Order: sequence, then C-alpha cells, then structure tokens
Amino acid sequence: MGGRNQELALSVALNLKDSEECVIASFSTDGVDGPTDASLVAEYHL
Repeated sequence: MGGRNQELALSVALNLKDSEECVIASFSTDGVDGPTDASLVAEYHL
C-alpha cells in the first residue's frame, strides 16, 4: 500500500539490491502520495 513514488523506489531497490553503486530518490510535489505519512524514499549504495 502506498503511492506511485513508494512503488517506484521499492521496485528499484529490489531490482538493484545487488548493485554496488546505486542512488535513487523518489518524491512527489502533488501533496498526496498514498495513505501513509511517508513523503520521501531514498536508496543509497556506494
């Protein structure tokens, strides 16, 4: 359950979990991104 940005970030995180170098940031500016209080998801691997 979550919005499009949460879906994008989780999908990328799962697909690139074995990557040694990965940066992704997903955020929304429309004020509504699903039914949770989360407004930003970031995945960082270097």
